[in-house]
Amino acid sequence: MPTGSSFLTRVQRRLMRDYGWMSRRLLNPVKTRHAKDIADANWRELFPAEKVNIARPPALNDTDWRVFQSAMKPVVPAGRLVDLRDAYVIGEHSWIFTHDHVAVAGMWDRQGRMTETQRVHMLGDLSPARFAKARFLPGVTMVLNQVVGFNFYHFTNQIAPRLAIAAQVMDLNKIDHFILPDNVTSYMRELLRYAGIDESKIVPMDKYDEGEGFRCERLIATSNPGPHHVPASWANEFLRKIVPVVPSPVKSRRIFLARIDAPKRRLMNHDAVEKLLHDFGFEHVMLDGMPFAEQAAIFREAEIIVAVHGATLSHLIFAQPGTRVIELLPMNHLQPCFWTIGQIEKLDYSIILGSEKPSIVSSWRLDVDADLTIPVQTLKTEVEAAIAARDHSAKPQKIALEPAQ
Repeated sequence: MPTGSSFLTRVQRRLMRDYGWMSRRLLNPVKTRHAKDIADANWRELFPAEKVNIARPPALNDTDWRVFQSAMKPVVPAGRLVDLRDAYVIGEHSWIFTHDHVAVAGMWDRQGRMTETQRVHMLGDLSPARFAKARFLPGVTMVLNQVVGFNFYHFTNQIAPRLAIAAQVMDLNKIDHFILPDNVTSYMRELLRYAGIDESKIVPMDKYDEGEGFRCERLIATSNPGPHHVPASWANEFLRKIVPVVPSPVKSRRIFLARIDAPKRRLMNHDAVEKLLHDFGFEHVMLDGMPFAEQAAIFREAEIIVAVHGATLSHLIFAQPGTRVIELLPMNHLQPCFWTIGQIEKLDYSIILGSEKPSIVSSWRLDVDADLTIPVQTLKTEVEAAIAARDHSAKPQKIALEPAQ
C-alpha cells in the first residue's frame, strides 16, 4: 500500500518547480520592491513581533526534531499593512503590484519551499497587456487570499485574522470589496459573517489561467498573522472573539478525528485504531458540512482529542487550556503547525509518529501525501494515561488488544 509520494516523484516536482521560476526570471524578469521602501505604500507595523518558545515533542528523535524545526520559525514577525492607491492584484495567489507594475514584497511570511520572488516569477507573462486586462474595483478593496488560501488551515489561521490588522487603522465596514480565493467556500463566508462582513462584498479571485486580475482604486493588504507554522497569539484571540459560542452537537467529551474520506495522509490501520478508541468511550467525529461555530464548540467542550494530522486541528485554538491532545503524525510529514498551537494555547499535547519507513532524504520528510500506520499499543498506553490523569480517583481503564492478523 502506498504511503505518500515516491522519491522520484518528489525529485521531479522540485526540478520542474525550480526550472519554472528560474527560466521565467531570466526570460521575463519582474521588478520587485519591499513594501517599506515604497514611498506611497503607507507601510506600517500594527502588531509587535512575538518570540515563541516551542518545546521538543518527546516522541521525536534528533533527526525528527531537526526536520520538525526546519518548518518552524520561533519568532512571529510583526503584523504589517500596506495601503496603496491604484494598485493591482494579479494571479491566483493575489500578488500585489504598484500602479507601475512593481511587485510588492515583504508581506508573505513563509519558511522553506519557494520565496516571494520565486512565486511572483511563476506568474509568467507580466507584460503591460496582462495588466490592461485587470478588472477595475472602485472604492476600497482588501486582499484576503494567499498561496493555498483555499485550505481550511491557511484560511482560518493565516487569512481571516488579517481583518484584525486592518481593523487597527480603519472601520472594516468602510471596505467595499474583499478578494477571496477563487473557490469561496461556506466556512469562508461564515468567518467573514462572524467578523461583520457583508457577503455581497466578497469578490472571488479571478482564475490564474485566465490571465486576469484586479486594478483597485485603493488597496489594503496585510502580512500573514505569523509565519507558516506558528500562529500569532493575537490572531488566535481574534478568532475566539468573533466565532459565536454555541452548544456542542457531540455528546462525548472524548473525540476521535480521522481523515477517513481524504485522498492523502490516510490512517492505514483506521479500523484497529477506531475500535480501540471506541472501547475507551471515544466518538468518531466527522466535521464536514458542519457549521464552523459547531465545529469550534466540539473542541471547546472536548476533554481528550485524538486526531490524525489535518486541517481540522485548526480548531485547537478553541480548546480549553489543559485539554489532552494526541496527534497522529505521519513519519514522513513532520509538520509542526498544530504542535505549536498546542504550545501557545497551553494544551496537554503529545505526538505519536507513524511506523512508516523514513524518507531517504531526511529534509524531505514534509510530504503532504504521506499516509501513516499508528502503533496501536503506543496509542493504547497514551490513552490509558490520559484517562487516568483526568480522573485521579479511578484506575486506568484496561482494554485487551486483539492479536494482529
